[in-house]
Amino acid sequence: WINFPLSELGYPGESRVLDITKGNDGSIWLACAFAGLGKLEKNVRIKWIKFNYENYVSSVSIDKNGVVWVTSNDGVYIVKNGGFEEPEGLKIDKKFYRRIFFTGNDELFLASLEGLIWKTKNNIKYLSVKDKEQANNVYSVFKYIKNNVFICTRDGLYILKNDSYEKYYNLENGFKIDMAVY
Repeated sequence: WINFPLSELGYPGESRVLDITKGNDGSIWLACAFAGLGKLEKNVRIKWIKFNYENYVSSVSIDKNGVVWVTSNDGVYIVKNGGFEEPEGLKIDKKFYRRIFFTGNDELFLASLEGLIWKTKNNIKYLSVKDKEQANNVYSVFKYIKNNVFICTRDGLYILKNDSYEKYYNLENGFKIDMAVY
């Protein structure tokens, strides 16, 4: 068991687990808001890496090289030398990113309140849906068969199409989701 401290109101708001992933070495990485980033090792010990108090860890993911990436309310970082550093070559705004996702094609996706950032080997694209604020409130990304990339938003389910995303609608069976998809 891992016991996280409760807030003064009796809930784990400041230290709750917001995201979890498995490292290449079998360790488990926990994005735990203001508690920081926890590495649960095979011997069941947990090591913490923390920002200063103003920053929190919102998401964690591992790239194909085993590098641990985190998102925070102040940008994107990698774990290096026992702390957080800005990744080289990633020129994006320092702001809140809700989640970080990698696909098998060296792609990086960052979900935010203002749309989606899609980084391929040589490009960074800022994607959003014009005049659809709820669609730009992105919660998660999921790569499905045949390179379909689903985008889960407050406005429902979307799909990546070329350099933008649009509402997903299956013509064969009429399937679509118009409510928030987390």
